[in-house]
Amino acid sequence: MNDLRSKEISFLLNSISDAVLFETHEHTILFVNRAFCEFFKIEAEPSVMIGMNCSNAAVESANMFKNPAFFLSRIENIYANLEPVLNEEVKLSNGTSIYRDYFPWFDEDVLCGHLWIYKPAIATKDVISQSETQRSFYEHLINNVPADIAIFDLSHRYIYLNKTGLANDETRNWLIGKDDFDYCHHMNKHISLAKNRREKFQEALRKNETVEFEEVNLTRDKKKVYNLRRFTPIQGTSGKIEYVIGYGINITRIKESEEVVSQNYEYLRELVDSIGQLVVTIDTAGNIIYVNPQWTNVTGLTGKEVAGKSIFSYLQQGVAGFYKNLDLALQNKPSKELKEMRVVISDSNQQPRTLSYYITRFTQIISADKIFAVFFTDITDQLNAEKELMNAAIKERNLSELKTNFMTMVSHELRTPLSVILSSTEILEMKYDRIADVDLTFERTYLSRIVDQVDKMTHLMNEFLFISKIESGKIMAQYADVDVQTLVQQLMNELYMPWKDGRTLNLEYKGVPRNVLFDASMLRHILTNLLSNAFKYSPSTPTPPLLKIRYSKQHWYITVIDRGIGISKEDQKAICNPFVRGTNVGDIEGTGLGLMTIQFFTDQHSGVKMLRSAPGKGTIVVLKFPYHIEKARKND
Repeated sequence: MNDLRSKEISFLLNSISDAVLFETHEHTILFVNRAFCEFFKIEAEPSVMIGMNCSNAAVESANMFKNPAFFLSRIENIYANLEPVLNEEVKLSNGTSIYRDYFPWFDEDVLCGHLWIYKPAIATKDVISQSETQRSFYEHLINNVPADIAIFDLSHRYIYLNKTGLANDETRNWLIGKDDFDYCHHMNKHISLAKNRREKFQEALRKNETVEFEEVNLTRDKKKVYNLRRFTPIQGTSGKIEYVIGYGINITRIKESEEVVSQNYEYLRELVDSIGQLVVTIDTAGNIIYVNPQWTNVTGLTGKEVAGKSIFSYLQQGVAGFYKNLDLALQNKPSKELKEMRVVISDSNQQPRTLSYYITRFTQIISADKIFAVFFTDITDQLNAEKELMNAAIKERNLSELKTNFMTMVSHELRTPLSVILSSTEILEMKYDRIADVDLTFERTYLSRIVDQVDKMTHLMNEFLFISKIESGKIMAQYADVDVQTLVQQLMNELYMPWKDGRTLNLEYKGVPRNVLFDASMLRHILTNLLSNAFKYSPSTPTPPLLKIRYSKQHWYITVIDRGIGISKEDQKAICNPFVRGTNVGDIEGTGLGLMTIQFFTDQHSGVKMLRSAPGKGTIVVLKFPYHIEKARKND
């Protein structure tokens, strides 16, 4: 039976194409097949070689190989290592290759022999090439996955680790068969890293399920690196865990984004907590979720006290409007009824406070629930101030009307005696004219003074009455096309050709003349006041005032220049107020109303007044008016 088994094994090994040599540990041949004899050109039959010593066989056949010395040293190395060799390529002297397998034979840890197999290159190379191609493909794929991938045995030793997990090839190869404690010691990292991983690894084995955890490491420049790691046990066909896959991904950017979001949230929270408005967030049913400190400051109720309670329970007035606006906000429609955007609540002293508000809707990220933020503004003090202002305005209006009525009455009452005085003076003048032989120079002088003073009184009453009408809003501009040049010429002929002191007004035009939209009476008043002031406040200057009229594309200008006493900067601040005059006017007569009326008439025509002056150097007044008054008002 043993002889038959030996024949069967011999037949089987002789039938395969691979060259096979089986020797004892002392290099005595136990079996050699025909393919081995043919490959190494041994003319003896395989059966004859059994029992022979083959210690020198490698030396005798070394010349068959491309590098005999390397072939022999490799054989010695294989004998010394006693580790299996699979598909090792061996170059022949003719340029071709064969592949070699080697297996040491142990019987209860005692070396008994060596099995050598030499395989033809073509078939083996195809198989190896396919295997290597697949291996390279999957290895390339795994090495380029943007995540750490490792395979561990059940003792938490590394079986495989991709390049993303550890880029250094030498260190990565060194780590195979070792664990994270070895890694931490080798890389000078804190042992807590290995302890934490071991704890999670054992938890995954114990629960037989994936365990996930976050890990924080520091780079060389002390920057934090966050990794999300998982240990996943893998079961074999028997249902038992055979190995564990470790997976890690860098989540530093995610964590940094979370920190930014958290910082922004805190910033917004601080902003909401610090603003002067009362901020309340509610759900779709009106139940309170959050209130800011300003709500507590006004109502005396904290967030804990009102949380979950209906906002409507705190509204004393405006409930219907608030409910309607809340419904519109739910539909994402803007409220058009702004007058209803007010409610009344009680403050901490149980006093009513009126609040204006607006509602904005947003959606919670996680639950997708609709939430409303209501921004209340306490307008109680504003309403009280408006009421007081309205009452003051009414009193002011009444006072203004009373003053206007009084001035009208005084004017009417004074006109009669002034008229009597003036008419009496004129009668006296007529009588004096009939007396021929008597010198009445003295008497005529006093009559002339009476007439002058009556004229001044009449002018002053007209100015007072005019100012009262302005203040009461009874004077409105009557716009019409006005020929400025014609109006200026009329004034020159009436008043300034020459002026009382003999000086004549200088006149200058620039641009293309055109009619302007203006109130002719007001324009006459403006020019008369400006020119009269220019002459009046430059009495000792031989140079007469200059009037410039300039036309541009969009505006036209009135400029009056004199070389008179000028106005100080301090006086310029209030010079347009009624009854205010410069401190340097001396004995020059005036009421302090001229510039006020000029400012009023300028405003009526959307104009702009510019004044430049210095004491002793004269004054320049520039008035700028638009051609299209209504358009200018819309732009303003």
